[in-house]
Amino acid sequence: MRGTRGYTILEVMIVIGIIGILAGIAIPNFVSWRSKQWLLKGADEIHTLISLARMAAIRENSQVVVRIDPLNRSYSACVDNGPENGTCDAAERVLRAGVLSSTDISLTTNFTDNRLVIDGRGFPSPVASRTVTLTHPTLGTKVVAVTVTGQARVQ
Repeated sequence: MRGTRGYTILEVMIVIGIIGILAGIAIPNFVSWRSKQWLLKGADEIHTLISLARMAAIRENSQVVVRIDPLNRSYSACVDNGPENGTCDAAERVLRAGVLSSTDISLTTNFTDNRLVIDGRGFPSPVASRTVTLTHPTLGTKVVAVTVTGQARVQ
């Protein structure tokens, strides 16, 4: 009989055991990392929305309304250039709208009626600091803060 080729069953079982151990270590870390990325992505989406709204308000010298819907985890921004009533009417242009990707994240705001109105100078109207808080049950919170000058930042 010539030289044997291949692996013995013992060698194959050892490799499968090592792969199983490595997967057992890596998978929980990956799941936690993925959830954290959803939280960071949600905060980034809200930050981008508010920054875009501020830029549009200044560029068009018009009110822009940012609406956060905590119940549906959705958000939108529109140019309030009709009757400036602080709402997005049907004829007004929507700058951006979306829904948070993860169902585990909840939204809360300190806006009146969950609306942030940005005037034509880029300031929140009325002038005051505002926050949007994104909360994940196990990973904590991220806060998107809007300063009195209208600039947004993630904390």
